[in-house]
Amino acid sequence: MKRNGKRYVGKFLILLGLLLLIIVGAIHFYTCYMEKKKVESFLAYREIYQQSIDTTENIKSTEDQEKTEGNETKTEPVDEESQDTPTSEDGDIDQERAFQTETAKDGLIGILYIDRINLRVAIAEGTDKEALRYSVGHFENTVFPGEKGNACFTGHRSYAFGQYFNRLDEMQVGDRIKILTLDQILEYEVTESFVVEPEDTWVLDPTEEEIITLITCTPVRIATHRLIVRAKRV
Repeated sequence: MKRNGKRYVGKFLILLGLLLLIIVGAIHFYTCYMEKKKVESFLAYREIYQQSIDTTENIKSTEDQEKTEGNETKTEPVDEESQDTPTSEDGDIDQERAFQTETAKDGLIGILYIDRINLRVAIAEGTDKEALRYSVGHFENTVFPGEKGNACFTGHRSYAFGQYFNRLDEMQVGDRIKILTLDQILEYEVTESFVVEPEDTWVLDPTEEEIITLITCTPVRIATHRLIVRAKRV
């Protein structure tokens, strides 16, 4: 009986181990699927945005041409009401703001590429749990990528939420980082990498030059400090 009991216990432990492996594998597969879906969602939205800009520019070009041709043949009286009507340029600005608003609603503002660590991940606006579940997050109180100042981002470095910055400690001075936004492809060069205490929030402070700051917990799983990687626009 003892021998049979040990055999059953052994089989149970093996089955339990296999079940755990299946669960971990399923979670990893779903996480990868959601990460990819976030990236593809932004890329699709960006394509729509680019097409809308091209269409707007074509319409504006046609309008300008028609105005030029019309001015050559006649001079029309000024209509005071028409002075309050938004111009094509105003329309461009309004349209861009509308797209930015829609993107903000979806939570995505760009894609981060780092060849050194084979990383391609969506950038979400905000740093709450939901934003960091399948993407890296942009600190809302810092400038957006492409603007003068210090654009700051954070990402998990664990196996429970995401492995986005797991290899961030491999970054070296001179490595290139790319950020794809709705209307720009931005490139940065790593200038420094260092470790700080969690309370050292000065790394989020504004700067005169255009830089980005990547932040993650270190060491992996212990997370007593923060690993900082900084890069300047090139």
